[in-house]
Amino acid sequence: MSTAPAWPAPPPAYHDSDWAEFPLEGLSLALHRANADTMPPLHQYPHGPTVIFVTEDIDAMRQRLLDQGVDVDALQVVAEYGDTLGVGADFRDPDGNLLALFTRMTRDEWARLQA
Repeated sequence: MSTAPAWPAPPPAYHDSDWAEFPLEGLSLALHRANADTMPPLHQYPHGPTVIFVTEDIDAMRQRLLDQGVDVDALQVVAEYGDTLGVGADFRDPDGNLLALFTRMTRDEWARLQA
């Protein structure tokens, strides 16, 4: 019996040594390895994996969650890629599992969002 998936796995849209992002229909799945040697203490998650929802409009998605009564952290820069920033916000599901929103934006877009 074959152990190969019944469908071809999509190639990652982006990847480096600590991050892989796979585009799916209507969303992206991101896998992140929290590395204590390279991540600031705020982003070292000793409790296990975090499901990360990659979104085009993180501000609107965060507001949508807040409107539904979800306690969502403030947006913050969690990574820098030259002129591009990784922006995220953590929140928890009803069982206490850590979840996060994430997007990439330019420094100018970040500055406009902070204004």
